[in-house]
Amino acid sequence: MDDEKPAAAGGQASPVTGDPAPPLLVRIQGSGWSLPAGPSYLIGRDPGCDIVVADGRVSWRHAVLRLEEGRWILADNGSTNGIYAGDRRVSRVEINGQAVIRLSHPYNGPALSCTVTSAVTTLRIGRAPDNDIVVPHPSASGHHAELHQEAEGYRLVDLGSSNGTYVNERRITDALLAEGDVVGIGSATFRLAGHELREVSEPAAPAAETSRPPVAPPAGPTAVDPLPAVPSTGRSRSSTRSGGWCRGASGSRTSTS
Repeated sequence: MDDEKPAAAGGQASPVTGDPAPPLLVRIQGSGWSLPAGPSYLIGRDPGCDIVVADGRVSWRHAVLRLEEGRWILADNGSTNGIYAGDRRVSRVEINGQAVIRLSHPYNGPALSCTVTSAVTTLRIGRAPDNDIVVPHPSASGHHAELHQEAEGYRLVDLGSSNGTYVNERRITDALLAEGDVVGIGSATFRLAGHELREVSEPAAPAAETSRPPVAPPAGPTAVDPLPAVPSTGRSRSSTRSGGWCRGASGSRTSTS
């Protein structure tokens, strides 16, 4: 199946009312997406999927979310381990209002929560388990911030959190986000990528340099007693120097022959 990427919001119209079909709010593994109606969305382990699920039991391109006759459908995409509604393996699920579908296992497979929403969507972020995006760390407030989908894009609003909400390392109370903006919620860091607020890992700290024992400089030439002075005989002779070595400023030895 070819990759299909998100298109602009607006999307397909409902065949009943003629109004644009509502967006779909999707949550899995602590991340959330607001998907406008229109395109299809691939779900799977492939990093090129619209919704990436990091679980070895999930197929590379496991399932697809799409509209059929104005209704949101989650359909299996020929996966190895399937999709489950309750304890029953199914080939497709129609999403009416809200649905939780598990991928790959009926009891402990990754849970995909899908909610048909109104035109304006709000994602709540914080430490409390009832948030849409849960940040399970004491540095995050119970209900820390909200992400609002508006006509002009996504707006991030701090909810009076103790440690603040940050956009591109600047503390904000209310900010309109742009593609690629980095959001800090407590110890968690997210990046806005299309319709997804994706959690990103901190860069790994550089490994400490292994201490090495000092290397002794190369030994110089053995000192020798100076040659005795030769009395002048009054006869001229060509200037000669006996072969030897001297040490330069860098510690290397150069021939003086």
